[in-house]
Amino acid sequence: MRKLRLARNIKSDYTDKETGEIVESREFIEYDDIPTWAIYYMMYGDDEGLTEEDKEMVDKWMEREELGELLEVVDEESHFTYHPEFGLGADCERCVFRYIGK
Repeated sequence: MRKLRLARNIKSDYTDKETGEIVESREFIEYDDIPTWAIYYMMYGDDEGLTEEDKEMVDKWMEREELGELLEVVDEESHFTYHPEFGLGADCERCVFRYIGK
């Protein structure tokens, strides 16, 4: 049984926090339960402290969900959930990804 995901398609303009540039006519998707331990790997490729299994789990999830790069962590505070998008219960963050699917 597949769990209900808290993900929303975002089809409006997006302002990149680092550059301040507006990215137009792109499709983005937001997920509420991305484990904090995976964020630096997804955003910057920093795999320090991750096992090969951790990286493989993240990579497979991103491929299955048809996601490009992680663009933004939306919330300033993390929240704990027993059912994150992947892995075991963890502190999680709400994140915006570029959607590269069809």
